[in-house]
Amino acid sequence: MTALQARGVHFRYGPGRPVLQGVDLDVERGRIVGLFGANGSGKSTLLRCLNNSLRPQAGEALIDGRPAGGMSRREIARRVAVVPQHTPDDLPLRVEDMVLLGRYPHGTLWGETTEDDRAVVEESLRRAEAVELRGRRFDQLSGGERQRVVVARALAQGADILLLDEPATHLDIAHQLSLLRLLRTLADQGCAILLVSHDILVAPGRVDRAVLLADGRVAAAGEAVVALSPENLRRAFGAALAVSWSADGGVTLTPSAQGGG
Repeated sequence: MTALQARGVHFRYGPGRPVLQGVDLDVERGRIVGLFGANGSGKSTLLRCLNNSLRPQAGEALIDGRPAGGMSRREIARRVAVVPQHTPDDLPLRVEDMVLLGRYPHGTLWGETTEDDRAVVEESLRRAEAVELRGRRFDQLSGGERQRVVVARALAQGADILLLDEPATHLDIAHQLSLLRLLRTLADQGCAILLVSHDILVAPGRVDRAVLLADGRVAAAGEAVVALSPENLRRAFGAALAVSWSADGGVTLTPSAQGGG
């Protein structure tokens, strides 16, 4: 079942050049869609349009078939959780309270915290491998530690649509792989996941479908081995690369003997 859609989305910031130009995208429950592209290709902007943080000038985002523009912020937050590319690192909150912010869409008018909320926070910290950080202050963590806490906060929302914008930023390779395994588990449990990344060495082998953006348009979409072909990567990244895929989905990139770019 399709959980999240973009239909003909156009977006530009002010009078500048268009960032998105007629983008179509589908994210189904039970699947991980990888959104790849060079810096400035429109990946983060598309994510923000999908959860209605930005309003496209044309086209629309649909959440479970409903226009996102007609839904309240709290209603969207109950359905869609976001791991942003950047989170302020100077928040003087304990980690446990930072993750508790994810429960806001489910809270009462008075912001009361229930035992169920605490249980969800504990489970979210465990799944994000951040339990040992519980009592520390968010602004005193390393970049990788903060990222794991931000992932836990998104899990605490209890949404079944996850949008992750470069979630492996600051994570070491062990935690990157753990995060990708967690995303697979969540997809197998019925979540719809959109993973934004410019990493085409690790993430492609872990997605069910790859979408490649270039200059605000979908340059290719389909299985990663097809969408991330040498020709498509050359168009998107401006570099001529030879691509080799291993049996377990790993990717090896080497400069093409043809040169170019």
